[in-house]
Amino acid sequence: MMEVTCASDGRVDVIYHKTHVGHPDAKLEIMKIPIHIRDRQYIIEKSNQGVYPERILQDLHQKGGRSRMIERKDIRNQVKDIGDYIQMNPCDPMSVDQWTVEHANDVLDYQVETEKSAFNLIVQFQIQLDYLQLSLQKMEVQKFTIDSTHGIGTGGFKLTTLYHITDTGNGMPLLFCINAKDDSNVIEKMLLCLKKKVGDINADVLLSDDQHSFRNAWTKVFGRAKRTVVCYFHVKTAVNRNINQKINPEDRQEIRDMFVNLSREKDVNEFHIKLDNFLEHLDRNGYQSFKDYFGLNYVLLDDQEQRIEMWAMCYRKGIRLDTNNHIERFHRSIKKEYFGGAQIKRVDKFLYVIEQETRKKMHKRVCNMERGKNITCSQPGYYKRCLKSENLVVKKIDENIHVVSEVDGEEHTVEFVQTCTCKAKCLKCFICDHAYDCDCIDYRMNNVCKHLHAVGHAYVKKSQNHIFDAASVQEEIVLIDKHLFPAKKDIEYLSEEAQMHLSQLMNSLTLHSKHSIDNFEEILKLIKKAASLDRLHSKGMGGNKFFEPHLSKQEFDRSGTFQDDTPKSGDPVNKKSAPQKRWNNSVKKQKDVQKNRNLLKERQDKVGHKLSNLSWHSEDNAESTQSAKSQQKPPPPPPP
Repeated sequence: MMEVTCASDGRVDVIYHKTHVGHPDAKLEIMKIPIHIRDRQYIIEKSNQGVYPERILQDLHQKGGRSRMIERKDIRNQVKDIGDYIQMNPCDPMSVDQWTVEHANDVLDYQVETEKSAFNLIVQFQIQLDYLQLSLQKMEVQKFTIDSTHGIGTGGFKLTTLYHITDTGNGMPLLFCINAKDDSNVIEKMLLCLKKKVGDINADVLLSDDQHSFRNAWTKVFGRAKRTVVCYFHVKTAVNRNINQKINPEDRQEIRDMFVNLSREKDVNEFHIKLDNFLEHLDRNGYQSFKDYFGLNYVLLDDQEQRIEMWAMCYRKGIRLDTNNHIERFHRSIKKEYFGGAQIKRVDKFLYVIEQETRKKMHKRVCNMERGKNITCSQPGYYKRCLKSENLVVKKIDENIHVVSEVDGEEHTVEFVQTCTCKAKCLKCFICDHAYDCDCIDYRMNNVCKHLHAVGHAYVKKSQNHIFDAASVQEEIVLIDKHLFPAKKDIEYLSEEAQMHLSQLMNSLTLHSKHSIDNFEEILKLIKKAASLDRLHSKGMGGNKFFEPHLSKQEFDRSGTFQDDTPKSGDPVNKKSAPQKRWNNSVKKQKDVQKNRNLLKERQDKVGHKLSNLSWHSEDNAESTQSAKSQQKPPPPPPP
């Protein structure tokens, strides 16, 4: 603390107090002490090396003193840059201008912020353009979703992202637009720029939130999609909000259950019966305001849009897309992983982040295709359902309808919806959840139920429609690798030391293949050293497995070739191993989960039966219904 006194003659007197007033002992208030310069340098050094913040905190806390009070936000404050991001100009608008000049091929439209015009930047990276063009050439089912997020830069801009749902159920960003307002004109301009690049897009499914600007802009540019749906989460949230405002507390749970049962009904005729009874039930109980809201927003025609077909489950057969969680998760990962949930102050840094996140998504897709992994087969209990389906009886009614009978006599109908060529198929029965539809409750929860697997074992597995197109997969892998690793060869991924040992190995192999094999131990030593340095990935030996040398001297002949000495017979390695001791699982058992599902099914069936059989043919029937309702106890709370 300093006391400064300025005299009239120009003299300045300064009194410096080493101890702050009110803080007599700094050791007792350790948080008032700044972070030591050594700790700051350590944080910056380790962060540049790619060390995780948790490990940095663990090392700093072991030092004690002020270092043990360092938190994650202190690390984020010390590390200003992300990856190899370089700030082109301290002024963010000028830095964005320079970025658009350097990435001119990726910028589809750029409008500088002035007094008469708002800021608008439309970006599509080359890897996104090539991926979209290849996807359109494959003639697969094209599913798109579009959504916006806010809080970009100090100007409070919005990011509008066009997302493509891949054949494996994952998402891929295709186009970005940073704008001041995401109205219909801005979205239309964004889609027109895309149309100039790739031409017309015939969308099979377009999903968005309950905002008209997205759907209107898409219809105006590309024409109406075959199926236009809205996010069920947004619809349910809006309906529940109005139920809390317009319905009495004792009737809210019953109205919610009726709406959920109505929205999840899979038969079209039964749905319209329940819809009429639901509206009549609202009218008879005096909830005219909620009936007007529900009818205006979710029943009537609006701008040539059939609102019912956008949210009802009976009109979503084969779509398997209820919410826009793909794009919501993408926006959340940008804000949380890269910016730690803090305010995004610079647009140029945000442009760098969305480019890195796009490359990360493309790399993840390549890894999934190389491993043959898809999102469907990763569902909990996926292959257990496939094994249980082998005991079910399948009866074919016609070419599109199958009836699956369980052991207890319960029957479910599996209906063929559409032909699908995606890669999200079961590896045992080759069933695809996009091609078939089932009326069971497990399928309603977006799971591939055992009834679909049973049809797969009975009919799909015997056909030739499940042949895997490896050529198209390899084509896409090569295309994405070209952008992720533009001028790299396999040998360049190794370190200099590994390359040196690999060169010595090649020279030794050439020498000893012509002369003798006395020095084979030295060759084997070089192989192990090179493999241990960088974990050589051998594409020619062992497929996708890491190359681990285990060869003997007799396996190397004078021609320089290796022999496979894998034992053809013998006891398994783990035959005499002791059983591993395991902890008792304290989590809820599967039977508890099934019990909750059964309770939910009974509750929904009860509400659905009531909703289907509501009728008011006379005033006496209406009065009896009203009196029965007054004597009825409030419905029980929903199961956890």
